[in-house]
Amino acid sequence: MKKNEETINNYCVKCGNKLEKGQDFCPKCGTKIKHDDIKEDKKEEKEQINETPEVKLEETNTTPQKTKAGAVIRYIFAVLFALGSLSNLLNGNLRGILELLFALSLCPFVYKKFLCKLFKSPGSLKAIQIILPIALFITFLAVSPGVTPNDNTTNSGNSKSYFDADTVEERTKKAVYGNMYTKFQSINKFELNSETNKYDFEISNNKDEMTPYLCASDFKFLVQQEQVVGNENIGSIKFVCSNSEKTIYSVLIKDVSAITPDTIDSNMKYYDANNKEVNTNLDKLKQQIVDDYKKDCKSYKYKDVLRNPEDYKGKKAYWFGEITQVVEKSSYESTFRISVTCEKLSYSKEYYCPDTIYVTYYGDKSFIEDDMVKMWGTMEGTQTYTTVLGASVTIPKFNAKYMDLQ
Repeated sequence: MKKNEETINNYCVKCGNKLEKGQDFCPKCGTKIKHDDIKEDKKEEKEQINETPEVKLEETNTTPQKTKAGAVIRYIFAVLFALGSLSNLLNGNLRGILELLFALSLCPFVYKKFLCKLFKSPGSLKAIQIILPIALFITFLAVSPGVTPNDNTTNSGNSKSYFDADTVEERTKKAVYGNMYTKFQSINKFELNSETNKYDFEISNNKDEMTPYLCASDFKFLVQQEQVVGNENIGSIKFVCSNSEKTIYSVLIKDVSAITPDTIDSNMKYYDANNKEVNTNLDKLKQQIVDDYKKDCKSYKYKDVLRNPEDYKGKKAYWFGEITQVVEKSSYESTFRISVTCEKLSYSKEYYCPDTIYVTYYGDKSFIEDDMVKMWGTMEGTQTYTTVLGASVTIPKFNAKYMDLQ
């Protein structure tokens, strides 16, 4: 560039006469030498050179901004679908696995770190980022089942919501499905009663630890929920409860459409394992659990328990005694030292209780020192404590499930 500029400056543009450096006019023809033309050309070239990178830089930065925004949007939808998949999986719905795969297909890092080895071409990798999520989403929609009138085994995790149901039959079925325990309960029968023009249900409730009270309380919980109690399309609901071996109890409400939350208890009818009606209620069934537990508790000799505490650990036991010390007390847990092996004194109403056990009690009843109490619970080995004189004493430890004042 410098060589060309010098060549132009050494000769007159009009007559071609050689010029000396610094001359403003040609000495031969008198033509004025225009040094500014060359400067302007240089200036324009420099401006063009400086402007060109800025234009390219601006154009280059446009694509990354769009790509970054698209990635953020994909990640947002990925998180939403991932949360939905976890909800389905926790409810025992395997459809959540497909939903989770769809969520992963939205994440750009999956393609950059894992699928880039399979699709080495940038164009094919970009195409698969679009095709794969669409394919998985279509599959997800295709396998999402609705409620079919003849399907009596569909649980609440595999069907449409109550408000999405299209027919009275579907809505009625969904009203019950939505309040069932997916793991333990299922509908055995669902049919339209031609006499009442309402739908009758029979539901199985299977748990290993099933009791009549648990059966009745589970049934009440289901019925009192929204969309069930007072549902004008439901006739009767029968709850058949069993453990792993046999049916042990059943509960029935004949006209669910006519009940209110306050009248559920009075409309519940109870039947034993032979389908014979039993005259009882929830309070009686709850008390029956307590009574049965107490019957299973046995009285043991204090010295036998102290001598071989491990032989009695975990066994149900009954003790009667006097609270000699309240070690600790709170609204949900209390610990005591209680004197047991009591004999009533012939000359007074008091008791003589020479032996001591360490008692923990988890309950809402309040007890104080000198209370005479009855206790039912399990043996828990031994407890060692230090007396006020510094001696170490080991006594039997007992966990009281129930405690009553004498």
